[in-house]
Amino acid sequence: MRKAKETPSFEHYLHALSNNDEALVFVLKGHLVIEALLVELIHLRSPGDIVWRWNFPKKTSKCVDFGFITKDKADALNNLNDLRNDFAHILGQDITFDRIFMLVQKAVHAGFDFSDDTIQDRNKAEQWYGINGGLIEILNSFYFDLAFTLYDNGGPNRMGG
Repeated sequence: MRKAKETPSFEHYLHALSNNDEALVFVLKGHLVIEALLVELIHLRSPGDIVWRWNFPKKTSKCVDFGFITKDKADALNNLNDLRNDFAHILGQDITFDRIFMLVQKAVHAGFDFSDDTIQDRNKAEQWYGINGGLIEILNSFYFDLAFTLYDNGGPNRMGG
């Protein structure tokens, strides 16, 4: 169950404005881009604006049904969605490297490629990437996998800029 980890207060809000929230920004913006790619994939087989109203797991499920991604890839993407939902719905949510590394392991198991195998070594990954670098690697892996799938199935080229 998602519930606040901190007591809501105006000071909490003011303090939050001055925090260095890079991980939060990476997760929220990265999730938005990944979700938009899922919609573009679905539109290859089922055009229409209704897809934008579907929740994230329904979009990944539909991509599995259409053969764009495997069930394991959908599970890894849904894990990113769970992380995003925790940030969006739990006041005071924080992120740990353990959570990032768990997502890396799910992504590797699902067949997502990473730019460097070091990300798969827990100690080196924490030292070399940390939380923010780990998030960027995960998001890049998800992005390029979906962008390639989109292009490979006749969609627009989203692999550059």
